[in-house]
Parts: sequence; C-alpha cells; structure tokens
Amino acid sequence: MMQKESHIACGLRTCAPSTRAAGTPVCVTMQSARTPLVESLDRRSFLLATLFASAIPALAYDFREESVGGCGVLVPAVWKRLEGGDGVLFDDPVSGAVLSRLSVRTAAVATKSGSIKDLGKVESLNLEKALGVRPELAKADMVGAGKHGKGSSITYDYDLAIAPKTCSRADEVVSGSCAYTEVVLLSAFVDQEKLNVLEIVATAEQWKKNGPALRGVRDSFGRKRT
Repeated sequence: MMQKESHIACGLRTCAPSTRAAGTPVCVTMQSARTPLVESLDRRSFLLATLFASAIPALAYDFREESVGGCGVLVPAVWKRLEGGDGVLFDDPVSGAVLSRLSVRTAAVATKSGSIKDLGKVESLNLEKALGVRPELAKADMVGAGKHGKGSSITYDYDLAIAPKTCSRADEVVSGSCAYTEVVLLSAFVDQEKLNVLEIVATAEQWKKNGPALRGVRDSFGRKRT
C-alpha cells in the first residue's frame, strides 16, 4: 500500500524530464499549502462564492504525474489523457470530459532573482502583461489569488470566473448578472529566468463535478517532490 501524504508534490519545478516512471500513481490527499485566497469584495462576490462552493466535495484520489509543455502536474490516476489543439484534455471514465483545456506556456522573463514576486504582488499583478494570459481572462472576475512556497520558489495561483455580458432572463442569477459559464485556474512561477504558466479551463458544469480535483491538479504545479 502506498503511503498517504498530506501535501501535493511536483517533481518538475524546473520543467526538466521526470525521474518517476510515466504513469506511476502517487497517493495524495486533496490539501493545499497555499496562503488563504485574497477574496473579492465587489458586488458579484456572493455569486462567485456560490459558483465555487457548488463543486462536489473532494474525494480521495490516487494521482499520477503527467508532463504538459515540459512541466509536471499530478492528475487523478483514473483520468485518461487526450491530446487536443493547443492543450491537453482529460476524461473521467464515468463522467466524461473533466476540463476544456489544460496548457502550460513558458517564456523568458526580465527578472534576475528567479522569483515571480519580482513581477508584482499576487493580489495586484496585471495578468495580461505579466503572465501573458488572453485579454478576456484579464477582465474576468477574480474569485481569489494566493501563493505558496518561499523565497525564489514562490508560485502564484489565481481562481477566475467568466460570464457573458448579456444573457436571457433564464440565465441570470440575479437581475443584471449572468451565470458564470467558465472557470479558469492559473498557476505561475519563475525558474531560471523563465516564466511558467499553467492554465486550466473548465465549463461551469465540469467545475461542479470536478472542481476540487482540478484545484488539486493546479496546486501540484511548481511543487518540489519531498
């Protein structure tokens, strides 16, 4: 029996080939060592909280390591990997597609200390300029921002939600506010003067079914295996 760990670890912080055999399960629990999220205080905060609280509670998963864009993440061992377009897809054998896209981008960054904190504070970072995310994400509602790690090993995490500007009355949560249709999880760190950004995109329905597992995948990005 594999020993359970109280953390999620990632052995590919430097985006180098993994020393673990491909597909080898890692038994972990769904816990995060991030600092508490910086919660949004705007008028939509209640709707955001409702969306993120609607996800089905986490289950105990066995995880395996997967390489995406040269970087490593841990995904539930039962998920089946599919290649798709500009990212990676995963299917659950029971519920089907668990996300719309998972991708990793790597780019040179103008910081000599090798830490993402030199790009700005986690709660005030311009996501489009600093992380190179698509413009619509920079305008999305930020559910929260958090960080984990110390010194040059700090990783920034973001929870974003996207809603259409207009919708039918049936798709309004409250008058004038459309229901969210997409959830995006971001994670970013700097290593050896290179910025590495993980983006996980899920529909509202995929998030409801797989939210805690998707957060676990995101939280494994940029971690060092102990």
